[in-house]
Amino acid sequence: PVQNKKPATPSKTNNEKKSVAEAIAKNISENENVDKAISHAYKKIKHSVISDKNQNQPKKKNAKPRKDKYKIGYSQDIIPIKSIRNGIIQTTSGMYVKIVEILPIDFNSMTVNKRSDIAHTFASFFHNGPSRVHLKCITDKTNPERLINYIKEKCEEEKWQRGISSKVVECAQDVINKIMDISDSNALTKRYFMIYRYEGRSTNINEICSEMNSIKQSIVMTFANTGNTVVDYGFEKSSYEAGEILYYFFNRKTCREESFQERINRISSDYELYNASANTKKTKVISDVDYFAPKGLYFTNREYIMMDGLYRTYIALKENGHPSYAEPGWIDNFTSIGDGTEVDIEIERTNHDSTYSILDQMNRIKIVGGNSKKNNPSKQNEIFTEARNTAYITEHMATGEDLFNVSIIITLSADTIRELRTLKNLVIKQLNRQKLYCEEAYANTKLFYMATLPLMEASMDIINGNEILIRNKRNYLTSSLESLYMFTSLELTDPTGILLGENMDSNNHSAVAINPFNTTIFPNANISIFGMSGSGKTYSTEIIARAMRILGIRVFFILPMKAHEYFKGCEAIDGTFIQLGPGANDRINVMEIRPAQNIDRNVLRESSAIDECLLSGKISFLITWIQLNMQGSRLTMEEQDILEDELVRLYNDFGITRDNNSIFEDDGSLKYMPIIGDMYDRFLEIPELSRVTRNIKKYVTGNCANMNGQTNVDLTSKYICFNVDEKKMSKDLLAPFVFVATDCCYNLIRENRLSLDVLFMDEVWRLLIQECAGEQVKDMVKIVRGYGGAVVPITQDIDDYLGSPYGKAILGNTSIKIIMYLEEPQCRTLAKELGLSEDDIKTITSFK
Repeated sequence: PVQNKKPATPSKTNNEKKSVAEAIAKNISENENVDKAISHAYKKIKHSVISDKNQNQPKKKNAKPRKDKYKIGYSQDIIPIKSIRNGIIQTTSGMYVKIVEILPIDFNSMTVNKRSDIAHTFASFFHNGPSRVHLKCITDKTNPERLINYIKEKCEEEKWQRGISSKVVECAQDVINKIMDISDSNALTKRYFMIYRYEGRSTNINEICSEMNSIKQSIVMTFANTGNTVVDYGFEKSSYEAGEILYYFFNRKTCREESFQERINRISSDYELYNASANTKKTKVISDVDYFAPKGLYFTNREYIMMDGLYRTYIALKENGHPSYAEPGWIDNFTSIGDGTEVDIEIERTNHDSTYSILDQMNRIKIVGGNSKKNNPSKQNEIFTEARNTAYITEHMATGEDLFNVSIIITLSADTIRELRTLKNLVIKQLNRQKLYCEEAYANTKLFYMATLPLMEASMDIINGNEILIRNKRNYLTSSLESLYMFTSLELTDPTGILLGENMDSNNHSAVAINPFNTTIFPNANISIFGMSGSGKTYSTEIIARAMRILGIRVFFILPMKAHEYFKGCEAIDGTFIQLGPGANDRINVMEIRPAQNIDRNVLRESSAIDECLLSGKISFLITWIQLNMQGSRLTMEEQDILEDELVRLYNDFGITRDNNSIFEDDGSLKYMPIIGDMYDRFLEIPELSRVTRNIKKYVTGNCANMNGQTNVDLTSKYICFNVDEKKMSKDLLAPFVFVATDCCYNLIRENRLSLDVLFMDEVWRLLIQECAGEQVKDMVKIVRGYGGAVVPITQDIDDYLGSPYGKAILGNTSIKIIMYLEEPQCRTLAKELGLSEDDIKTITSFK
């Protein structure tokens, strides 16, 4: 009998296939995105063909399961970090490592002699420093996250402290948008690090921390002499900053979307949710490495690794690839390759005595060997050349220099494998043209990965043992290390800074943001701004002031000219605009005494700075203010003595003495203060003060009588503009009114030392030409930083400003100078005072 066969799987009929094809064709013709439609159709047909094929083919017996392309595991397991404590990283191998970040300087614009001195100072550190040091430079697209997060943090802080205006939030968003625009312009930024390890034998953590911090102080002192700054966020934030650096290294793509603090918050929240879930059998504990481990870390290919979505490969300079002679800064050839480039320099000092002895013996052997090769001139010449090289090294070691093993590794990154291979081939060809021969890290990518970690975990195979990489170390003398000075790319991008704009350097369009209150960079926060009329001073100062206000810094403006140009900016950020002058509605009580906190002596160098008696300071101000009202005639010594005595008695009548606490009532509120009319009435009774009463009468019964009363304006705003427009008053009144505004701002700054405050003084020369006022302004500029304040003098009259001894003193006490367009005569006057070069003068006079 015929057996019934199992029916075959039915196949699609021609009609069915035809209907599918027609449907696909119709879809393609009606779809605007043809490429997408074709791709979709291709996938559908391919899936159908493969599906039919697999149905018709029997499965192979004993078929091996398909291997996964990537290994399953955790990236934390490949990061050799155990913990971070007090800014010191403990690795899984038991080492203690510290990372310090170093800010670069404008090295390339310096003179040859200056560059040489800097490089020599840098090399001297290695003579008595750690035996092994790792220098690292990371080149990356400008990452705006730290700047943006700091702005958000400060706005959130103000929101919870005192509430924040919606206008301030709008301005903050405006600044954030500007930062994003700058960062999207393919601007590159470079971060420099020095990594060192504990080389002692102690197991006591306190002793380890002490020695590690001692080495850090040595690094700080060395780079202070070179002009570089070592970033120091203090003991309390040291571990956080170490974690931030590691997070930045391992998460080059993720860090642009998620800040380190956001990562910490997310990881902590995830652990809490997991441990709180009902199915949890064992509580999990967060390790430090969880906070900065990358989302992916693969070593499945011989040519490259993949970390955080970026493909990375390595090349190392061969022994004959190092230049025989190089000027300091030649490392820029590598750090400027492009986005994602890293340069790692491992420097290891050899034992001086044993190395010297071995080289000396080797030299003698070579000379003997060379003499025995008389019949082979080429070989003899080769041996004698090696002997001369060895003799050169021993001669320098005899003078106290050390010998170092140096290896240089370059990391290249790209989003795709094709881009990475193209970049690698291009870089190798370019370096070979410069006779900087290099070797690829083929089949040794994991070793190179360990070598480039900022953890001093480089396997000794890379320097001494590996057959491939043994050729990639080069001997350097101490003097040769000068050429490895690499901290040369000046970038003014402080993550806690105020945004000024974009770097004018055509090769580096990074965001310019400075924090004048960062004492690790600037000795004081004072800023001098110079520029002729029309150069953009008003716009620039408003940009600076707005950025400061957004970060919670209190801003004051004293505007004797063009105050109307500041009105819209003041209104836009919800500031207070105060009109001072004859007949104005706003009033500041000239005689009001405001409280002041003790000065912070830690930020002042002047040992003579003392905590001032409030009454004495107010009397000194009033005598100066009266002098400014004397229309050019000077107060006599007798008049000044009488004024001082009578003012003391006047304040005593109001219960105010030289005791600073006497200005308060029992409930803590300020006492009722005398006004100008009280002072005028008392002076009327004293014939010797007739000149004084005659000159201040206008403030009681004259056109300035609006000033005779208590303060009637809100001074709690964090953005205040004092309009003392010279067009609305006589020239004789300008200086007294400007001085009243100055004193008011200075008193407000001294009220709270924990508040950061900045006073912008436009056309400050108008006060400096008055001897009595110039002296007080000069003292204010010198001392204000002790109260957490800063002064920004702005001027267009360079000659008048520098012609005053007070102007020169103020200039000497401003660590930041901003120079805008000046005509050549004025520019040369300023250049002589500041030591500017001819190139600087050409640059300034060519500004728009």
